[in-house]
Amino acid sequence: MLSYAVNSKVTVDRSSEEQHAIVKAAITQGVMRLTRLARQITTYRLRAASDGEHRLLIEQPRFAGWSLATPDPTHVEFSADAYRIPVTLTGSKQNNVVVTMERPLEETIRLLDLADDRLGVLVASNKLEPSVKKALGELASRRQALGRQNAELDKLKEQRRQLVDDEKRLRDNLAAVGRDTAIYKQTLDKLGETEATIANLSTAIEKTAAEIETAKEQLQAFVSALIL
Repeated sequence: MLSYAVNSKVTVDRSSEEQHAIVKAAITQGVMRLTRLARQITTYRLRAASDGEHRLLIEQPRFAGWSLATPDPTHVEFSADAYRIPVTLTGSKQNNVVVTMERPLEETIRLLDLADDRLGVLVASNKLEPSVKKALGELASRRQALGRQNAELDKLKEQRRQLVDDEKRLRDNLAAVGRDTAIYKQTLDKLGETEATIANLSTAIEKTAAEIETAKEQLQAFVSALIL
């Protein structure tokens, strides 16, 4: 907060804050266009040191691309680089003047490139229209399901990798022992089991990979068909 004196009779305390709110969201063929409204809010707290009427002008800087929302622009003077806001103080009671500047911000987002955390924020937002929020929720659910499928595929691949290492070790053991020994037969049986498991895992990997590709295609089709 910045405090300063306009003159010996009036003091002013000033504080500022910024807000960003979504005011519109539209989706067409996989692209979402967000319109946000940026607000710069400056609050002036004015207090006269004595009774009586005091008139002053608050000069609020003007910036390109921003417009004055409050107070009513029709009651404000404009200069090249500032708004000149007339204020009349009566008595020594504190008066508050809120100056709000607004600027629309446009953002274009390709839905398939939207990060999961950002998508989660949008789904949780209460600023979006219900239809848009529902579509984003469905998108999040599909992507979560796809993520689980990818995790399962990675798990299957890791299991197969470990078994392939075991297979190599078992083959090395077979080469080091005699064929007529009990250890050879045990190792050979174990090798057969390992190879069978590897084959089953390979089948599961192919199936899961195909399901993932189908899910990706369905996700793409879902996103491309959205018109909201």
